[in-house]
Amino acid sequence: MGRVFFNTRPNLHELTTGTYQCLASDSNKEFMLNCTGILAITLPADADIEIGWNARFFMVTDAAATAITIKASAVDAQNFIGGVNLQMTAAAAASTFQGYITSAIASTNSQIALDHDLTNNEASVGTDISIMKTAANTFFVSGHVATSDANGTGGAIFSNI
Repeated sequence: MGRVFFNTRPNLHELTTGTYQCLASDSNKEFMLNCTGILAITLPADADIEIGWNARFFMVTDAAATAITIKASAVDAQNFIGGVNLQMTAAAAASTFQGYITSAIASTNSQIALDHDLTNNEASVGTDISIMKTAANTFFVSGHVATSDANGTGGAIFSNI
């Protein structure tokens, strides 16, 4: 019988603050967003990755003054299609609300913001975003955004940069 190692996961990468440039080798990697400050993540340039490149990002903290952005490459006119489910936490309202936020106009959405302090966003612990390259300069987005913004629409999650 071989050796067994616990608590090891080679495809898990923790990000806490600063900037991170995703690489072609990050495909199929999971990023734990355990932020203590502002974090800017940039996806790889289109020429550096193939269709099927994918990554998952999930929040494990929602400390104040924590803003997380996942940006398309500035080199290409990359954009996001798809969308995320938005769900109010029980603490936000007496009843739980669910909605679906889309990145409907592909040519105008090149950034995902996950910001606990941003109106119409307020992403919280439990937020989970998956991104996959599906065509040239195009990433499909799916996932779940947990929020404590009782009056929010989620309209500040997708934007153009």
